[in-house]
Amino acid sequence: KRSLILDSGSLAVKLFRREIVIDHPGRFPEGIFYEDNALANSWMIRAKHFEYLPEALYYYYQHDDSTVHTISQKRCEDRMESGRVMIAEARKYGYLTKYRPEIECSFTQLFYVNTLLTYMQGVKPLDKRFVIDLSREMAETFPDFEKKATNRSTIGRLTTNFYNLSRPILTLSLSGNF
Repeated sequence: KRSLILDSGSLAVKLFRREIVIDHPGRFPEGIFYEDNALANSWMIRAKHFEYLPEALYYYYQHDDSTVHTISQKRCEDRMESGRVMIAEARKYGYLTKYRPEIECSFTQLFYVNTLLTYMQGVKPLDKRFVIDLSREMAETFPDFEKKATNRSTIGRLTTNFYNLSRPILTLSLSGNF
């Protein structure tokens, strides 16, 4: 389960027994993109057995308006909200403590790394307040993530490297030179 949290991927490539979804009181947050990221960990934690099926059972149709092709500040904010729900779910259902390193890593990848990367690449003009707020909330949610990540998975190390590279952006934005 720990490795699944670290590399949960999209729910679009997973099949869950009906009762895992229906019997779980949490529901997809409405009105946001990336809502599957909010509940993926809760569903995987409840699963008792996992199988890998090598054959394709699902085909993802990509179109020009797909979330993977459209970047906006609103979609970045949606990804952040999905991360917040992910943490709220972990607290509410009591698995944050047991899986804290994995949840930290998963949250940081979704909330901070993916959001900052897509924001910097796709949103123009950049709003320095957005970057400052994103960085500040990440630091408030998991203050010492970058110190611990180097002792964990490859994804943790990559996240830490990206976080360290983005720190000058935060420093510049706080100094008014952004």
